[in-house]
Amino acid sequence: MLARPAVAGIAAACLLLLLSVVFLAGCGGRTLDTSRLETQIGRTLSERSGLPITSVDCPNDVKAKKGGQFACTVTTSSKERVRVNVTQDDDQGGVTWKLAGPLKR
Repeated sequence: MLARPAVAGIAAACLLLLLSVVFLAGCGGRTLDTSRLETQIGRTLSERSGLPITSVDCPNDVKAKKGGQFACTVTTSSKERVRVNVTQDDDQGGVTWKLAGPLKR
């Protein structure tokens, strides 16, 4: 049977290992925070087009990689769906996005 200090030490080591894995996943296998991108795309398109944007959906498992590309889908209040093409400018989360087609008014 383990003494309480040993159990506490094992628990602390497990927690440290878990945090290390999360940290490494955030750095070595870094993924983009696409929820922030969804908010930015929705806000920008709404302000520029004057159309209410009801949702923006981007994949949530995008690896950060310079030159990487992925697509998001914008849905307007009239249920129109438009693709947004996203290109990663760097591996730090910088992206450029562009509508693949026009938003209908």
